[in-house]
Amino acid sequence: MIQVLAAAAIILCAPATSDFALAAPARRTVLADLERLVQAAGSPPARVPVAMLRVVAPGLDLAWEGEAGIAADGPRTLRIASNTKTFVAAATLRLAEEGRLDLDAPIAGRLLPQSRTLLQDGGYDPAVLTPRMLLQHTSGLFDHASSQRYLDRVVAQPDYRWTRHEQVRMAMVDGRPYGLPGERFRYSDTGYVLLGEILETTTGQPMAEAVGSLLEFGRLGITHTWFETLEPAPPDAPARLTQWFDGVDVASIDASVDLFGGGGLLSTLQDMTRFYRALLRGDVFRHDSTLEMMVEPSPQSIASGEGGYGIGLARIVIDDQSCYGHGGFWGTEAWHCPDADVTVAGAVSSTSGHEALRGMTRSALALLLSESEDSE
Repeated sequence: MIQVLAAAAIILCAPATSDFALAAPARRTVLADLERLVQAAGSPPARVPVAMLRVVAPGLDLAWEGEAGIAADGPRTLRIASNTKTFVAAATLRLAEEGRLDLDAPIAGRLLPQSRTLLQDGGYDPAVLTPRMLLQHTSGLFDHASSQRYLDRVVAQPDYRWTRHEQVRMAMVDGRPYGLPGERFRYSDTGYVLLGEILETTTGQPMAEAVGSLLEFGRLGITHTWFETLEPAPPDAPARLTQWFDGVDVASIDASVDLFGGGGLLSTLQDMTRFYRALLRGDVFRHDSTLEMMVEPSPQSIASGEGGYGIGLARIVIDDQSCYGHGGFWGTEAWHCPDADVTVAGAVSSTSGHEALRGMTRSALALLLSESEDSE
């Protein structure tokens, strides 16, 4: 694959952009810089077949999308992995807004009728754990997705159909608690798998249906985002991007490996930018205080380093501006910077390109934040 990539021509799609609120020379420079960022991410030695970038910056009158790599030919659908957590977290907070879920009540009892016994057998106390802890990754729950036995089995049996409770059970068997509930920040897909169950028991709906209805996808214009195998694909969804994991086509790995709340969504960069903008501009929640709670990094996450993590949202700081978003293992990221109203979503088509993806999205944010400041 690397040899093919090295010999391939770089193809950039034409930018879709309105007139800038910038002078023409500055406009040309920004477009050229964005194109170079995408080309660098999709070129050797980045080792990714395709890199994609979408930026939205109304203050610059800019909506642009570009891609580079082998057979790059426009928008595609792709697995967004842990970017799903932001959707699940926001849906859970909508339940709290409606008074249907207490974020600080124990998850024992009606919230986890099926997983409660698994947790108890694994040495956890559901009477102490809360939805807020699961949302903030402060529950102390071991992450089944970091279990080497789990990863080995995924590689050995990519078409195996997992259940939610098999994954929770693996977390109980393969690892010990990271600490006492509420003690520290440790990322755990298992916690979000449990949140998927909580969404179902609280709403009486399948998780996929609950997320879409609570977030009102139709109202937000989210038209090409759905839970793989749990919902039908939209008839007009773009063709799927071929994503790679250690030389394996990700589509050959059963969706259940990452489906029950910690991941599972298929989406597009267009829908990702639309959702993160709507969320962080206050168009999803009924109360401003809900969004304020979601973006506020927990003290435990601040202590762990970097920008911190709130509720389904990480924070990064670029040029003294806070930006909020998430990344996904298969090679996706989305970030929104509220003060400048700048949004960036990116993807690479191989898990070997995480560093290239990070460089592309951070550089794009820095460029747009700088231009936004200069245009004021």
